[in-house]
Amino acid sequence: MLRFKQYLGEKVELPAKSKIGKIDRKDMPQIDNKHLDDFTDYLKEKGVNSSEVKIDPGKLKASQSQFHKAKIEKMMDSIENGKKMKSIVVSSDDYVIDGHHNWIAHMNLGKEVSALKIDVKREKLLDYMMDFPKSYTNKLYEEERIK
Repeated sequence: MLRFKQYLGEKVELPAKSKIGKIDRKDMPQIDNKHLDDFTDYLKEKGVNSSEVKIDPGKLKASQSQFHKAKIEKMMDSIENGKKMKSIVVSSDDYVIDGHHNWIAHMNLGKEVSALKIDVKREKLLDYMMDFPKSYTNKLYEEERIK
């Protein structure tokens, strides 16, 4: 079944340049859904609080600079078909750290996104995620570079 936007031939809208970070996608830390509880425990040991929240995706900013439109479209289809998506990881200063494609899919659909909001700013959260033993970088270079 085609989504209304696909029927009209519209494409995925990416965030405005003013909301785009400068980190290459291949260098962004990621945590599998099955390890998010371990990550929150890791943060608690460091004295950092977190909470599950619903966020208006329009209020968030990207940390990474590349996006894969086909991946976003696939996620949009999944969301519209009722699939529960992994919570994105967001810093206290409203930067998406993990889950950029999920965030953009929700933004395009005009739906709130589930997020694990961490009570530290972007740079510190990136450090914590890079140091977390169960995080990884994908080293994929699928991209739609913002110019």
